[in-house]
Amino acid sequence: MLKINFKWFIVLISIFVLCSSCNKDDVIVDPGTQYNLVLNGNIPSLYKSGVLKLNEVNADSTIAKVIVFYSKGGYNIAEVKNGKFSIGVQTGTPAFLIFAGAADNYLGYLCLRDGFESIPLVKISENISTIDLQDIFLSNKVGSPTHNPLGNEIMLTEEEQLILSFLDDFFYPIVRNPDVDGNGKMDFLENKFYRLQILWFYHGGSFGSNLTPEVNIPLQYDGWKLAFSAQENNQPQSVNFYFPWDPSTPLQSTEIRQIGDWNTTV
Repeated sequence: MLKINFKWFIVLISIFVLCSSCNKDDVIVDPGTQYNLVLNGNIPSLYKSGVLKLNEVNADSTIAKVIVFYSKGGYNIAEVKNGKFSIGVQTGTPAFLIFAGAADNYLGYLCLRDGFESIPLVKISENISTIDLQDIFLSNKVGSPTHNPLGNEIMLTEEEQLILSFLDDFFYPIVRNPDVDGNGKMDFLENKFYRLQILWFYHGGSFGSNLTPEVNIPLQYDGWKLAFSAQENNQPQSVNFYFPWDPSTPLQSTEIRQIGDWNTTV
């Protein structure tokens, strides 16, 4: 069994926490054009939306755009021209590559390897400005690149890849189903965004009778809760959370909190 290095676990968790935690600046915006890395790729003309099309190609199933989507809701869009695309990305953060039709309908996502749905744009050499994924073939909405940057341009060890594969599974359901309201258009393109979170609770200390702070060293861990956040008014009144150790017995949320711009059900 592979032994997890706890130091790397903390470092890599920090990357995801920075990208997923709530703060007052959490808004859905296109991150702009300040990119220091470009992703290139080819989508062979016969492969559309995961099916080999030999005859008529439906426009709704033709990949017309690729979208780099970040775990805080930011995104960047590039058109597919003559079966090729080139899109700028932000390094230092995990990202997801989504395939879309001309009407912004969802057609699939990129998967670098089994259980690894994100593109971890970390530990990339400063002299690398382009990553060419080469041909990308889709099957059941899952795109596989001919060239995998893991272990090549993205210099993560097997241990680090394992840790990140655990963490991106937490965000993967949103990437797999980005049209939660079912209106045929991806939610984040309509300035709607949903996300799952883990809230950790620690008791940091107390104030004495003279208001002198007494700090707990180390901090006392009080527990954790799952949370479902929505950046729109149409949030559910309650959420059922299912856990792999008991999938038949859901844990129901107990309250709704307004955290910044987010309606959060916990």
